[in-house]
Formats: sequence, structure tokens, C-alpha cells
Amino acid sequence: YVYNDKLTNILFLGIDKEQEVTLQETPGTAGQADCIMLLSLDEETQTGKVLQISRDSMTDVDIYDASGNYYTTVTAQLAAQYAYGNGEKSSCWAMEKTVGELLHDIPIDAYLSLNISAISSLNDAVGGVKITIPQDYTEIDPAFVQGSEITLTGEQAERYVRYRDTNQMGSNNERMERQGQYITALFSALKNAV
Repeated sequence: YVYNDKLTNILFLGIDKEQEVTLQETPGTAGQADCIMLLSLDEETQTGKVLQISRDSMTDVDIYDASGNYYTTVTAQLAAQYAYGNGEKSSCWAMEKTVGELLHDIPIDAYLSLNISAISSLNDAVGGVKITIPQDYTEIDPAFVQGSEITLTGEQAERYVRYRDTNQMGSNNERMERQGQYITALFSALKNAV
């Protein structure tokens, strides 16, 4: 396989923290990357693909001290790598490095991270995101009846992409399916809004 050097790879991180992440975060408290996606844009074909990466992927995670100096590497969930930076660019850089290594040193050209509050704001900025509910998700929201077409409000969008039953093994996989569906619909709504 010869790597396609016409790709631009952008790492998207959804951070499970409501308040703004600051540079003064103590390592381990900056939040975790609950949503990890790599958007690959092909210059020649003018197409893009999204690769979802499970937050539960076990890999080498670097731990840094409060000054941002490398301390050690442990095997942990990929999501934890963000937490073990000290917030902002440091945590994003650590995720970029770790995801790149996980994907056999794939080059990552840029990154974007959003905290929880950005979900509602972005959703509402495009006038809501329309989706068809693929299965019964009424435990998440009574409006999430299988087969119904719904335009998500900001709060509903947050519930739709965030919810998982932590007592159920593999619940993150179901959430990843909803996140993928939502991102596709969001791109469509953004395109229409522009």
C-alpha cells in the first residue's frame, strides 16, 4: 500500500467536559475524548471519509506532569490520553500523536476539539439537525421512537450523541453509531446553511 499524500487528515475530539478546558488543568482532569474521529479529505476526488475510533481502544498513552513534561507511558484507553495532557493544545497534541501512532504513523494535519456545551450550540446554529431514529431510543428521550424523523434541538442532540449505559458492555459501540449518523446529518445541515 502506498499512502495517498493528497489526503488532509483532521482529528476531531469530543471532550466530556462541560466547562471550558484551560491550560492550567492538572494532568488527569482535562476531561476525556469520548468522541474520536478522523476526517480524511481527498484533494483529487474532492471527497471525504470519516473514520471513527473507539474511545475504548487500548494503546500506549503518554502521561505528562503539571509542567507539560513527559513522565511515563502506560497502556490505557485512548480516551484517557486527552486527560493526561494539561488542557488546551497540550492535550490535543497528545491525542494527535497517540492517534497517529495507533494508525501506524498516519500524518494528522489539524485537530479540532469541542466540549459538551458546543454540541447544543452547533446544533442550534444550523437550525437543528434532522435524523431518522434507527431503533428504539426512548430510554434516552421519549421522542426517540424507532423510525420517526425528528429535527433535534440542542439538548436532544447532546443526549443523542452522549448517552451510553455504562453498566452495559459495548454500549460505546452503539453510541458511536449514533455519533456517526449525527455527524453525517450535521455536515448536510451545515452545507444547507452555508
